Amino acid sequence: MKLLIKYTSSILLSILVLVITGCSGDKVNMDEEFPPSMPGFIMVDDTEYEMAQGNYRWEKKEGFSTHVARTDAASPNQIAENVEAIKIPPNTKLTIIVEEKPALTLYQWNEDGGKKAMTLTDHSFSVPTEEGRYIYEVLAEWKNGEVSYTIVVEVE
Repeated sequence: MKLLIKYTSSILLSILVLVITGCSGDKVNMDEEFPPSMPGFIMVDDTEYEMAQGNYRWEKKEGFSTHVARTDAASPNQIAENVEAIKIPPNTKLTIIVEEKPALTLYQWNEDGGKKAMTLTDHSFSVPTEEGRYIYEVLAEWKNGEVSYTIVVEVE
C-alpha cells in the first residue's frame, strides 16, 4: 500500500511539472532583444526619414512572470527642439512605416503643448497647405507594447 501511494504521488508530481512547464503561455526566447528596437520611418515621395523615438512600453511573459520595460521621455514638443525638420511643399503626402504593422494613431501638437488627433488613411496623411513648422506624434501599438515617435516638418 505504501508503495502504491509513493508511486501515485511520483506520477502526479511528474504530471504537474509537465503541465506547468508545458502550459506557460507565451514563451520568450531569452536571446531576443528586450525591449525590442522598433525604428519608425516617414516616406516622402521616394525618400525615407527616420522618426525620433520618445516614450515606449514593452511587456514580455516568461512562465508566470511578466517583464516590463518603460521609458518616460520628453514630450514631442521638447523632442522636436532637437530634430531637424523635413522641408516639404504644402499638402504633401507622408506615409508612416513601422515594422510588424502596429495600430497607429497620429496627433498634431501645438506650441502650447496641446494635441489634436489627425486622420490616417492607409498609414498616410497630408501636411497642411499653410506654410509653417508642424510637430506630429505617431503612437504605434502592438499586442505587447507601444512606442511614441516624433516627426517635424517645415511646410515651405
